[in-house]
Amino acid sequence: METGGGFVPVETIATHAPEFTLYGDGTVIFRPTIDMADPAREGLPRFVRGQLNEEAVQALLRYALGGGRLLDAREHYGQDMCADCPSTTFTLNAAGLQKTVVVDALGMVDAVGQDAVDRRAFADLAETLAGFEQRARNGELGEATLYDPAHYLVFLFEGMGEPQHVLDWPWEDVKADDFSAEGDDWRVRTVLDRDHVAELADLPSGGAALIYVVDDDGSLWQLALRPLLPDELTAQGLD
Repeated sequence: METGGGFVPVETIATHAPEFTLYGDGTVIFRPTIDMADPAREGLPRFVRGQLNEEAVQALLRYALGGGRLLDAREHYGQDMCADCPSTTFTLNAAGLQKTVVVDALGMVDAVGQDAVDRRAFADLAETLAGFEQRARNGELGEATLYDPAHYLVFLFEGMGEPQHVLDWPWEDVKADDFSAEGDDWRVRTVLDRDHVAELADLPSGGAALIYVVDDDGSLWQLALRPLLPDELTAQGLD
């Protein structure tokens, strides 16, 4: 499950990642609402890794397909009441079924009309997945630990304004020109490893934005970090 979009800054979009992922071996990775290891920590809460047994995995899948109504869901549930609301995306690749269901403004508009039953079910499913934070606190996910990714996506934007805190460019072997262009107003370095990221920040495994740096030419840049999840590492041959 991932929630994103709406009227937000591009650096916020850059740090979006699925807030809940369940893998076939029972591994669960989710982003809590408050950092579980350090509630007073500033910035995005760090991802947490836990474990479900096979019975719990199958129970969650049955619920998502049945009571959560993903089995027969359409690809997109739009709405015309909130132009700037985010969308919630459920991606399923299990039980021989591969599908993606996008629900606009889930829980933000009244569930009425022909999609009301589906929307209420999707909202309940989203609440169930969000509830894994409490399940981890209750010890239901084994020894839950902070997710420590080996690689990150690092996004580069032109710096604007006069920020209070500016760091020197952190890398000798990575320059601004190494970031590949993507879109009209931002660039992305596909992957930097944990060691490179550690030179910039205290390994923000929940992601980070608004990190300002100045390079050797005196140009101001803004960096945003987004951890790669296990399936993304595998897709890029980095697992």
